[in-house]
Amino acid sequence: MAEYPLTTTVVPQNTCYPPTVQLLLNLISDYTTLVIPGNPQPYIISSTTPSAENQDRLWFQTGSPNAGYGIPEVVRRYVNGEWREFAQLSQGDRVLMAAANSISSPWGEYGFTYSFSGLGLSDYTPTLAPPPPDNLKYKTYIGYWTSKVPYVPPAP
Repeated sequence: MAEYPLTTTVVPQNTCYPPTVQLLLNLISDYTTLVIPGNPQPYIISSTTPSAENQDRLWFQTGSPNAGYGIPEVVRRYVNGEWREFAQLSQGDRVLMAAANSISSPWGEYGFTYSFSGLGLSDYTPTLAPPPPDNLKYKTYIGYWTSKVPYVPPAP
């Protein structure tokens, strides 16, 4: 089993001790960096935006403490003054998954239009796919979207 050292940044002096174990873990996560030996690129795994001194690192953004804490959402890199998502997937790529599983960002599904608030990206609506095999459904790579609404086709 591989071992990866974790390092922490300085926690501000006025930070209060969290009242629950979960909040303590959340706090530790927000100030922890993972470095993989043999890879010079340091990583940050956090639900909150990294501080200015960490803009040379990759940020593995996770769900917030109020919604899906710790669930991976997107990998970001700091480019031209902002944290931008990057992935080997292209918008519109599809994969099959178990029909009982839920679909969440950065994935989406046919029948909805997805928006990217504050990122300067156009809304995206996945296209119709062929029928999936029994007990499976498609999820479509959208990118880290901020909202979705049911798709309404344009009037003829």
